[in-house]
Amino acid sequence: IFTTENTLGIDREEVMYSEPGRLIFAYAMGGPARVGMIFASETGEGGKKAVAEAFRGGGWRTAELVAAMQKADDLYFDSLSQVEAPRWSSGRVVLLGDAAHCPSPASGQGTSLALVGAHVLAESLAGGGDHAAAFAAYESRMRPYVAKNMEFGRRMIKDMVPGGRFTIAFRNYGMRTLKFHPRKEQVIEKVLAPLHEAANAIAI
Repeated sequence: IFTTENTLGIDREEVMYSEPGRLIFAYAMGGPARVGMIFASETGEGGKKAVAEAFRGGGWRTAELVAAMQKADDLYFDSLSQVEAPRWSSGRVVLLGDAAHCPSPASGQGTSLALVGAHVLAESLAGGGDHAAAFAAYESRMRPYVAKNMEFGRRMIKDMVPGGRFTIAFRNYGMRTLKFHPRKEQVIEKVLAPLHEAANAIAI
C-alpha cells in the first residue's frame, strides 16, 4: 500500500483491477490516492522489487501505478497472514486480540474479534475466583467465533485474487449488471451472508 498523486481522478470511491493471481485497488477521499497491490507469492519476498516483478506486464494502468510505487516513500508491505496460536494463556498471562488470533486483513474482522474478545475475557474474569478457569472459559467461548472468521478470511483472499480469467470475467460481468438486476437487494444479501454469519457467530 502506498500514497500517490490521484491521476485516476477518483473521489470518495474505490476502483479495482485484477488478473489471475494479482489485484490492484485504489481509493481517494478528496486528496491523494491510496493504492494497494495484492499478489500470490510462493517465496513471500517483499519490497519494491518484488512488487514490480509480480505486476510486470499487467494491463490497464498497471505500469503507471508500478512506476508510482517505485517513487513512493511510504510503501507498506506485508503478507496477508493469520495468527492461529495453539493456546492463549500460560500461568497468569493471557493473549488477547491479534496476539491470540490475528485474522487476515482480507477478512476485515480484526477489530471486531479484538473488541469481542476483550468483552468475553472481562466477563469471564468478573466472576472472581480462579484466573486459570476464567482464561479457559474465555478461550473456549471465543474459539468457534474466531475459527469462523479465520475461515471467512481465507475465503475472501481467494475471491480478491482469483486464479483464473473466467472467474474474473464472471465476477466483473456480475458487478456491471447488478444495478439492472430485478432482485439486486437479495443478491447483495446473499453475497454478504458469509460475512454476517462470521460476524454474528457468538452471542454476547
